[in-house]
Amino acid sequence: MSSANGSHSGDTPSSSSKSGSASSKSLAAAREQKPVSRQKRIAWGAGLVGAFVPIIAVIGILAFLITYVFAHVPASGEIKHNQVANILYKDGSLMTKVIPPEGNRTDVKITDIPKSLQDAVIAAEDREFRSNSGFSVRGLGRAVVGRLTNREDAGGGSTITQQYVKNALVGDEHSYKRKFTELAIATKMSNEWTKDDIMAAYLNTIYFGRGAYGVSAAAQAYFKKDVAKLTPAESAVLAASIRSPSNYDPDT
Repeated sequence: MSSANGSHSGDTPSSSSKSGSASSKSLAAAREQKPVSRQKRIAWGAGLVGAFVPIIAVIGILAFLITYVFAHVPASGEIKHNQVANILYKDGSLMTKVIPPEGNRTDVKITDIPKSLQDAVIAAEDREFRSNSGFSVRGLGRAVVGRLTNREDAGGGSTITQQYVKNALVGDEHSYKRKFTELAIATKMSNEWTKDDIMAAYLNTIYFGRGAYGVSAAAQAYFKKDVAKLTPAESAVLAASIRSPSNYDPDT
């Protein structure tokens, strides 16, 4: 009996130890399940976002293609802007000038615009102008990052072609629809116009400050000379004034 009782009392600590071990494992398993369930929720959320992004991208591409197909781009030279009207005497001498509200703008041919001015404008406004398709992915990326980080020097992301389309065709309304239309027309214009045509149209319409719309008026307003006679240094001044005429005017 004594032996039997001894044997029984010896089994009790072992059973208690096993029970405690099982409880510890259950608690550990419960703790592990919480992070796992949280990870599952995160994974599901990421999966849903990953599923919607391609759908949104496809919708955006389709909308762009539809806008592109139906967008009307006038032929180069068809877009008319108000210009200075010279009223002459019978002998050809100047009687007076009629200046429209948008300033004393006079069109000049691309061959009359110095290469130094064209290169300065490209360097300041759109370094990929000669190779891009009317828009710049890198420019748009810089603009997005700049907006998120409140960096004013990041630029607006608009190419020279987009700026011209905004000024000449679609206006400057602050809306996604306007920006989307601008992007589609700029892309189509880049395929239908030559780069020289776009550059000439842009430089003949953009505002340079001092009441001067177009590069011919700007050359007179800043340096009192014909645009064809601008020096590289003078070209750099005019190119810089496009982004912020009041800030980059050398006399202010």
